[in-house]
Amino acid sequence: MVFQLQRIKEMTENIKSWNYFVGIYTHTFGKIGYPLNLFYPWVTILPFSFFSILCNDQVVAFYLGIAFYNLLTLSLTYVTIKKYSQNWVQAYVSACLYGFSTYRIIDAFKRFALGEYIALTFLTLCIYGMYAILKGNYHDWPYLAFGFSFVLLSHLLSVILNSVLLIILLVLLIPHINDIKKRVVAFMKAIIVSILSSAIFIFPFIEQELFQKYPQPDVVDLATSALLPTKLFSASLDNNINRAIFGGNTYNIGIVILTVAIISPFTLRRLKRDYKVIYFLGWVFTILSTSLFPWSLFQNTVVSVIQFPWRFLGIATMLFSIVGGASICELLQTKKLNDIKLGIYLSCIFVFVVTPYISSMHYLKKNMLTAAQQVRYTRNGQFIFSGMNRLQRLGSFHFQNYTPQKGQHVISDLCNHTAYVNGKAKRVYVEAKANELAFTSNKFAKATNIVFPIMNYKNLQVNDSRGRKVRYSTDKYNRIMIKSPERTSTFKVKYRLSWVDCISEITSFLTWFVAIVMWLYRRRALKVSQLQSHKIREQRLN
Repeated sequence: MVFQLQRIKEMTENIKSWNYFVGIYTHTFGKIGYPLNLFYPWVTILPFSFFSILCNDQVVAFYLGIAFYNLLTLSLTYVTIKKYSQNWVQAYVSACLYGFSTYRIIDAFKRFALGEYIALTFLTLCIYGMYAILKGNYHDWPYLAFGFSFVLLSHLLSVILNSVLLIILLVLLIPHINDIKKRVVAFMKAIIVSILSSAIFIFPFIEQELFQKYPQPDVVDLATSALLPTKLFSASLDNNINRAIFGGNTYNIGIVILTVAIISPFTLRRLKRDYKVIYFLGWVFTILSTSLFPWSLFQNTVVSVIQFPWRFLGIATMLFSIVGGASICELLQTKKLNDIKLGIYLSCIFVFVVTPYISSMHYLKKNMLTAAQQVRYTRNGQFIFSGMNRLQRLGSFHFQNYTPQKGQHVISDLCNHTAYVNGKAKRVYVEAKANELAFTSNKFAKATNIVFPIMNYKNLQVNDSRGRKVRYSTDKYNRIMIKSPERTSTFKVKYRLSWVDCISEITSFLTWFVAIVMWLYRRRALKVSQLQSHKIREQRLN
């Protein structure tokens, strides 16, 4: 929570200064010039920052952001399932199942895993887009392009998780492909547009990764973090949203999705083959989250970056929601119901889905807000760290993840704003602006050698108090160092956007703009076509 709230606050402060590309964090994260946005996707947290500016209350802004993404999740799920099934009732049920699922509650409120929560919003676009390209209407390739792009712009680890699903779908659907050339072209279009849309993050990220070595973030033992099947089942049955990393995890799919997984086999034989495959994959990803899968074999491979196998429960929830919509409609024979009965049934389904959601939220509120908290809030909704000391707060920022390999041993110096003037440690005053930190000390004026409490990253620039550029080098820990400096007590370290940053930013904005224009144009063309068809039918009737 501390980590994510600081991200939102940093973006908010930068937007107030009309700066939308944040190279280094200067207002938050201990004011050490941490380049979090260059390594951690940031575009999709902008709504939270905009809400923070609008209402000037970080608590309300966070809830508005969650509401925004939940509404977007419901809408995108409804649209994609309807396009696939041509059944609005099925789309409605699937959207309810997924939008109010227990795992997403855990992600948003118990884990506060904001990036992963947002990434789950676009999962349904990826699934439908891949299906459309390989087996359905290949003209719908933009669903995969922008779905995958916005997953990438939300959470890097979710890209890996979703890629596993998409590769499996690719393997399963290849034997059923027709019009191969057209579908290959559509797939290539999706890849290219996805890269262009994600350029604002991808290329600055690559630029920094190629500049120097970084450790693997937060290495976790996969076998230990995998769920015990019995605990997964019992926690789902209890709709338990408690977080218990130590002593056994309780992350789960919840009572509603578990019920769907249990009743679906009774209707699968009456559903088309696609739903049987999706149902099977739902259980595959559920098993992948548990100790039934031999995760120890993958500990020393690239797969270990996913950290927690139970992340696959998000995908399992989506897959069971798709099958659940079809199964419930088949079970209730909704196509044969009149409007009144259909309305009653849909209302009952909504109550069945939302009641555990509301119950979980009240349980969460009761158990979280009465306990000692790490973060407290003032009356006007601004958060303060009264519940934790400075060392605990700095530890929650995970500085080791994106601090260069050489600088891992001097992170404490950065956090304490300790500079080295002629080899002696001196505490310096730090002033923050967007993408800029000013270091001030009366010892600088007489120094012959200064090591600043900030790591060296690509595109940093040092200026003196008059704005003149100062040449710098680095010490053995990769901190910025200057020799024989100008006689001044203040030096500024600023992140300057490179040509890679600028081109990437322009590329993504243009891609989004063209996509919106094309979408509006096609909607208008479709309405005109429908109107003409209606007129032709009327003329024939007359």
